[in-house]
Amino acid sequence: MALSKAYYCSRVAFTLLELLVGIVVLTILLLLLNQLFGEASLITNLNYKQMESDAEARLVFDRMGEDLVGMLRRTDIDYLFVKNSGSATAGANDGFFMYSQAPAYFDTSLSSSSVDPRSPLSLLGYRVNSSSYQLERLGKGLTWDNQGSASTATASYNSIIFLAPSTGTSGGWNPNTLLSGAFPSTVGTPGNNYNATEPDYQVIAPDAFRLEISYLLTDGTVSDIPILSTTPAGWTTNSSTIGATFSNSSSSCPVSSNGFPTYAAGSRWYVAGTTSSEPQCFICTSAPSSGSNTTWQSLGMKDVSAVIVTMAVLDGNSRKLLGATSVGSLIPLFLDSGFTTAQTASSVTLPGAVWQAKLNSSSPTFGSTAHIPQAAAAQIRVYQRFFYLNPQP
Repeated sequence: MALSKAYYCSRVAFTLLELLVGIVVLTILLLLLNQLFGEASLITNLNYKQMESDAEARLVFDRMGEDLVGMLRRTDIDYLFVKNSGSATAGANDGFFMYSQAPAYFDTSLSSSSVDPRSPLSLLGYRVNSSSYQLERLGKGLTWDNQGSASTATASYNSIIFLAPSTGTSGGWNPNTLLSGAFPSTVGTPGNNYNATEPDYQVIAPDAFRLEISYLLTDGTVSDIPILSTTPAGWTTNSSTIGATFSNSSSSCPVSSNGFPTYAAGSRWYVAGTTSSEPQCFICTSAPSSGSNTTWQSLGMKDVSAVIVTMAVLDGNSRKLLGATSVGSLIPLFLDSGFTTAQTASSVTLPGAVWQAKLNSSSPTFGSTAHIPQAAAAQIRVYQRFFYLNPQP
């Protein structure tokens, strides 16, 4: 009986070898589960970063779309779409400013006025801050009667300003009626790259560091400037325009003597921006055969069918790995559109495709080109949208 009991007990106990094998198997299973959960956590984190960037871009584009829909499209007010000094080999951030019927901030002193002077109009703008490299929106509420105080020592208007002819012989518009002249403390000036410091700027996309603007024109071409440059087919056969220049680019504004037979009604004239003046677009509305008293007016946005906005975003956690200085060094790597001449929309490669191709490059990788961790480079997202405008009268 004693032998049977000992025999039975020996059959229900685990041997040392069995225990060791069980511990090894359990350890392997725990390691596999840990790896599985780690990979799931990494994938979830990456998806969250992408969703964060997607949500931010969607917010910006939706707000920008509403602002552009509300834009005042008139030929007697100024628009400022800034193409900063980049090139086809190095990028630079663009920006734009305009009058619009959209939400904005008003001077707090207006609330004490017995008669509310606030108008539904506002001065809006978008730019990438040159220090923090974050996309900012300007929303300055305008009044009917220029009430309110200037936010800096440099005086500026608080109402919509209509274009007035220059008093000199150089043609064009009085600089004080252009946006940079009427609102120097808000928009900034060509000399400071339109980098004003007014508190009406609010960060709308803290992770967006690159902004590029280009245009789909009414003739179906894509350009860096908001004016037609390709001579239309009917121009060369119309008796009133045969031999006349359709498009001219100059460093000076047109004057009344710039007329027949060199120019005809419908001719365009583009003045590129400099460190002392805004870019301006003109259209000839009357060109008498006498060659004098030719009338040139502001073109406004008549030639623009859509504004093409391209944006690059790097999520906040990845930004922390780089720091503001390294984020700024990424900007030149996202090249300007480089449409020095208008190109057919169906054959042109837009900035979004160029940027994405650079990010997708495997030899060399974008991380090695930018001298940043590839893990951070992989989180850069590119977004692009066409904002179609209503036809301007």
